[in-house]
Amino acid sequence: MITSNPFFSSLPPSSRPSLDNITSTTTPDLESQDHILTYQAPVEIARRGIGLLILDSVAANYRAEFERSATSGISSNMGARTNELIKLGMHLKNLAEKYNLAVVVSNQVADRFSGFANGTGPKTPAAPPPKTPASSLKAPFFPHMLGKQSQESPLASRSRPRPPPADVLPQPPPQPQLNPEFPDPEVEINAHPALSLDHQQKWFTGWGDNPSLDYPLKTPSLGLVWSTQISGRIALFRRPVNYGYGDHTAGQREGEGMGAMKGWKRWMKVVWGVHAPPSEAVPRNKKGGPAEFEVWMGGLRAIKAQDQE
Repeated sequence: MITSNPFFSSLPPSSRPSLDNITSTTTPDLESQDHILTYQAPVEIARRGIGLLILDSVAANYRAEFERSATSGISSNMGARTNELIKLGMHLKNLAEKYNLAVVVSNQVADRFSGFANGTGPKTPAAPPPKTPASSLKAPFFPHMLGKQSQESPLASRSRPRPPPADVLPQPPPQPQLNPEFPDPEVEINAHPALSLDHQQKWFTGWGDNPSLDYPLKTPSLGLVWSTQISGRIALFRRPVNYGYGDHTAGQREGEGMGAMKGWKRWMKVVWGVHAPPSEAVPRNKKGGPAEFEVWMGGLRAIKAQDQE
């Protein structure tokens, strides 16, 4: 990578970076991850003068730890995971401030199943079922009981208490004046669609805020709790390109067989950050929008953006 990169290869040997200064370890489970970040990482950072800490990925151990257990309830698992994520976020922030350290954490994504059409439009709330007024409710009629009611004895009718006179009947309590906009207090009031999480998450997840992009919608793992712990987010996208028909379809008519994928196109954009403005909602390869890049022997390199017409 160093010899293929045009910038690093132009530096004198004494100024070139070295992979010997990279220290790595594995965290197979959440317990070892907590131990390494709490006790071992601060010692190595202070001893070696490390300026960049990368955690790849933050969601792997949490998803394995809190989603595989079927003995406890979902609510208790989510509550415990929330507490652990808050502790991890505060610990990484303390390391960054204490050692003047940059912390980069990769996250996983999952497919988003939204109630919006194509993830862009509001969902029409379902109409509530019609309510039956109390005046139209009637007691059930049972024909087999009609004979018993008509054969009541005179003694039983005389022993039944008489109803009070009409002038002493208890009056119902006065009803409070209701808001004319909501005349029925039992009608469920639907919140405005703009206040729903499905509508607002497009601005802090990185997926759904740019209608000109046709990539599938994704949602970062660990939810809103983790999103509030970080100071910036960069979203990475990719899609297959150059579909064609290779030699394995020779002899078949065009349009039959399996397409051959030739490569990937990749983009990145700033969702939000404290040191950079968010990318604009413009088409790909336009100034201010998602930046296209490629992976090659020398690392990463940007593909020049096209000027807007």
